[in-house]
Amino acid sequence: MKKFLQFTAGILVALTLVTIFWLRDVIFVDEPMLTDWTVQLEPHVYTRVLGEEPRPVVFLMHGCGGQKPWLREQRLERYSQWGYFAVAIDSFGARDVDPKRVCEGTQLWAGQRLIDLAAALEIVSNNPLADTSRYAVVGFSHGAWAALETYSDSWDEYESMVGAPSAVVAYYPFCEWPNRAAASWKRNTPLLSLLGELDSITAVTPCLELFNRNALTTVIRHVVYPGAEHGFDVLNTEEWTDHYNEDADVSAQREVKQFLDSQFSQGRSN
Repeated sequence: MKKFLQFTAGILVALTLVTIFWLRDVIFVDEPMLTDWTVQLEPHVYTRVLGEEPRPVVFLMHGCGGQKPWLREQRLERYSQWGYFAVAIDSFGARDVDPKRVCEGTQLWAGQRLIDLAAALEIVSNNPLADTSRYAVVGFSHGAWAALETYSDSWDEYESMVGAPSAVVAYYPFCEWPNRAAASWKRNTPLLSLLGELDSITAVTPCLELFNRNALTTVIRHVVYPGAEHGFDVLNTEEWTDHYNEDADVSAQREVKQFLDSQFSQGRSN
């Protein structure tokens, strides 16, 4: 029995060491200072706005595949047409990361991208057309995971500097560990989440469980689109050639616009 226990303990130690080595790039990370990171990130923040009056700001956070033309161009155009100051944050532009490893979870967990949001807020705050007292975060997949982490205590240090979002929109987020919102949900920012029933990349059930646990303290609307897959709103993408679902996409666009218009009107600056 003693030898068996020693053998088992040895196996557990070995597995622990292997896990630490495998996740070394997400466990042992030196967080940069916000002022330094703002300078580094600025060339990788893209904006679009129409009109000459200050507008609420919408930050778009891409998935683990990185910044794609459909997000940087098409979505910037869409959100600016809706009357917002649209901002696309390229989280990989200022980092030496491998999208494949990010998608596998061995590099750049989404919580490490909170500093990108805070830095982008600092960057656009210098633009007189950006009303940063009213801002929303719209995330896609890995970016939606990052958006959900604004509900956790991980956002505390940044909230004291840049405030809390007026609204969060999460397209098919990852809701399990190591998403820190799953263990530490402490804000009541209104949330809209758009999920695909048949999502084969980020599971729907953990998200529904997370939202239900926090529905008493936070206004949460979630929509599960029947027959929809991960990336149901993305047309002509190299990642998922057959995932686009026009009905779900059109419905989601309507949901997002109504949601943001409602939340921004409630927080309108005088």
